[in-house]
Amino acid sequence: MTTDMTAPLFRFDISEAVAQFNWDLLRRNDFDLTGLLNRRMSVTSFGSEFKQVEKLEMIFGNHHRWKQLRKILTEGVDFPLVDLDEKLRRADIAASFARGNHKSAIMKENILSEAISKEVLKGWNIILPMHTYDHLPGAVLNPMDVATHIGISSDGRFV
Repeated sequence: MTTDMTAPLFRFDISEAVAQFNWDLLRRNDFDLTGLLNRRMSVTSFGSEFKQVEKLEMIFGNHHRWKQLRKILTEGVDFPLVDLDEKLRRADIAASFARGNHKSAIMKENILSEAISKEVLKGWNIILPMHTYDHLPGAVLNPMDVATHIGISSDGRFV
């Protein structure tokens, strides 16, 4: 894997123009998210958050699980999940959309919006236009929630 980092193909900002750009990029590339994330070495590439594989191999190369870890770092992880039946998936999307977000997300919309914005700006989430949710192959839609968590003390107690 090359170490020259380039800009990711997706854009990470909060605007309708960026959402449309990301949607158009997906559509033009037959919704091949894995291919788009890994087409060139960028912060979205598998393993980009780690040191160079060649440097890690100098440290871990003799470990009995190195080959497996190397594959994960360079190719990602494949979870053997069964795709939802398309009719069931579409019904689930419709039900989730009709239900809307949980009360906590509605009551704390500013907190949720700030949290999502941070994740998009860091490149951890891709925004798409709202009208595309039902056209993304294999997508599911889940109502949002805001968990309340005050904090944990140094000795593990909730405060």
